[in-house]
Amino acid sequence: MKRNNEMKEKIKMTQEEKMEYIKSYCAQPNPDIQLFQADNVSTIPEGVIPESWHEIFSETNINKRINKVLDMWKKYVAAGYSNTIKYMEENLVNIELLRVNKKYSMLYSVKTEGEEITFYEGGNLIDQSKGKSLEEQWDKIPLSIRSFY
Repeated sequence: MKRNNEMKEKIKMTQEEKMEYIKSYCAQPNPDIQLFQADNVSTIPEGVIPESWHEIFSETNINKRINKVLDMWKKYVAAGYSNTIKYMEENLVNIELLRVNKKYSMLYSVKTEGEEITFYEGGNLIDQSKGKSLEEQWDKIPLSIRSFY
C-alpha cells in the first residue's frame, strides 16, 4: 500500500514535467497542450475521438480507466500483444487524454524497472491521416489491429 501511495504521489508531482516533456517533443514552438480531466472530456465533440475514448476518459478512477484500456487491448489485439498487455498490467500507472494543438492521443505513464515514470503516446487515427504508404497496405493489416484503431 505504501509503495502504491508513493507512486501516486510521484504521478501527481510530475504533471508539470509531463507538460515540459511533451513540449520538448513538439516540432511546433509553443504548442497548445491540454491534459483532459474526466469532467471536461464531454466538451470534445463526437467524432473527434473514438466513442470508447469518451467512456474511458470520463472515468475518474485511474485504476478503472487503466482496466478499460487494457480490456480494449485484450478485446482486439490479445493474441499478438499478450506480452505487451502483461507488461502494461504490471507497470501502467496512469493513462490520460492528451491534446497537442488539434491532435488527440492517449498518454501512457509507465513505471520502469528503476521506478521511474516514462511516457508513451498512443495515436488517434480519427484525427490522423493514415499516410499514403499505410493506406496502401491497410487491407493487409490484421483485422484485429484495424478494429483497434
